[in-house]
Amino acid sequence: MLVRARLAFPGMALALTVAGMPVAAMAASPEGQFAIQGQGGDRCDAFVEARNAGGTELLRFMDWAAGYMTAFNQLDQDTVDIAPWQGMDLLATLLAQYCEAHPEQSFVRALGEMTGALYAQRLREESEIVVIEAEGKSLPVYDTVLRRAQGALKSFGFYDGAADGKFDEATRAAIRKFQASEQIEETGLPDQETLYLLFLKAPATVFGNGQ
Repeated sequence: MLVRARLAFPGMALALTVAGMPVAAMAASPEGQFAIQGQGGDRCDAFVEARNAGGTELLRFMDWAAGYMTAFNQLDQDTVDIAPWQGMDLLATLLAQYCEAHPEQSFVRALGEMTGALYAQRLREESEIVVIEAEGKSLPVYDTVLRRAQGALKSFGFYDGAADGKFDEATRAAIRKFQASEQIEETGLPDQETLYLLFLKAPATVFGNGQ
């Protein structure tokens, strides 16, 4: 499928992948044309239908999305992780919101819009992973994400410790206070819903230069 599209970040070549295997070099022509393989060329309304139904078709779309973001991480020299804390369920929700509003757009266009929206909060340098053990489960989080969360909590007056990327009792207590203020489950953990609400309201200074 040959389409005409404007790249989200001009001058950056992307490689689209399906199931982790590169299938096309996305170095667009001067006219902005490039070939799309697999689910990327499908319309947005097809993705919405697949998400509503669940099952293997949704998995195909999200596998394609994971490949797209992996290629983005690899080829954008200023990005280590475009989605440093967002899980695939949340990303699927964000994609569905765009696709419901733009049903005739292609899925790859939806991904381009989403990565553009995520770009300011991307991870720009390597970061150690902190594994939080709670209720018999392991929650891996970049220490950079924890530092950002601590900075955001401090800006809201819930935390007065150092933004050091360490998950201690003071950080857990601050997260609980924030969760209580948002009337969501008070887990004390930096889960998806908590980070979404926290970073949605956080000042831009919390994200610094993306490190």
